[in-house]
Amino acid sequence: MEFYPINRQSNIVIQELENEILIYDLNRNEAFCLNETAGIIWQLCDGTKTVAEISQAVGKKFNANVSEGFVWLALEQLKKDKLIESQVAPPTEFAGMNRREIVRKIGFASMVALPVVASLIAPISVNAQSCIAFLAMCNPVMDTCCPGSICDGMSSTCNCMCVNPGDCIVQTSCPSTVNCNMSGVCAP
Repeated sequence: MEFYPINRQSNIVIQELENEILIYDLNRNEAFCLNETAGIIWQLCDGTKTVAEISQAVGKKFNANVSEGFVWLALEQLKKDKLIESQVAPPTEFAGMNRREIVRKIGFASMVALPVVASLIAPISVNAQSCIAFLAMCNPVMDTCCPGSICDGMSSTCNCMCVNPGDCIVQTSCPSTVNCNMSGVCAP
């Protein structure tokens, strides 16, 4: 029986970059970064191609010999991350094997990078926090100043941080030249 994998298209946001694809799962607030190899395999899962056809297309793209086992490795990972809709039933030759064993079995005959899907759980909007700009009003208990600044409890504004008294430094979101006072706060 032939297997025609189908990539997931519902409730996701896709951003294609030069050598990777970013996918944001709206249902689970999870982001995925597919390296070039995994991204190409995911794109080829359109429900019209078999695993053999996908491995041929990937091999053609990279001008390398790509085995079906290589594609199955990617499909298993994509299914685990719920990025393909169809069931993945790897060949019996991989039954009961973990990823490391499968990689050993398919070998490194080609110079194509292994398919990698990295995931990150994104905070829900109520928990996401933006930083407060330099010299903006802030609450020392609740607010985070942008990098290079601290919320000065005395003036309740985001002020530049510094390392040693007398330092004259340049920092992100701070004036180009600042002097460090004894309390570690930069002053013009």
